[in-house]
Amino acid sequence: RPTRNPALLFVHGAYIGAWCWDVHFLRYFAARGFPSYALSLRGHGASACEVDYASLGIDDYVQDVERTAAVLDTPLVLIGHSMGGLVVTRFLARGAANLSCVLGGVLMAPVPMSGLTPVLFDLALRSPLLLAELNRMHFGQARFDQLANVRRALFSDDMDDALARSYLRRMRYEA
Repeated sequence: RPTRNPALLFVHGAYIGAWCWDVHFLRYFAARGFPSYALSLRGHGASACEVDYASLGIDDYVQDVERTAAVLDTPLVLIGHSMGGLVVTRFLARGAANLSCVLGGVLMAPVPMSGLTPVLFDLALRSPLLLAELNRMHFGQARFDQLANVRRALFSDDMDDALARSYLRRMRYEA
């Protein structure tokens, strides 16, 4: 239906796809008059990947956002979570926001522009088992639903195990 509100474009974080936004966010904001979209960055979710997935980087994902924003061609606010926050930040910093339709961005727990090295050192001290599982996950050496520490890090203790496993099964290693 017609609206004066800007559209929202949600950009997911590492290991997941656009499906993560469908659970609570897309319908919620659409019901309040904000056209809502989510893209799966190349190689994530149901999106195609014509190159070696392991060769992809943040700049490739920024191009995915650029193309999507250009196609939508409507007043748009970008919303990025974690790695998606870094993608949105780079998109805006590169001047890609010169697309007249992009109004701004929202960053939800974004990866810092400096990268994850300081976070990983802290994690090594605070939770070495979680870091070990994240490494196994990152390099595709374990199924996500077999990683107890990752499950505890990503989901609340009271989340139903079957639901958490269903989300974990949809995840994949990151490029």
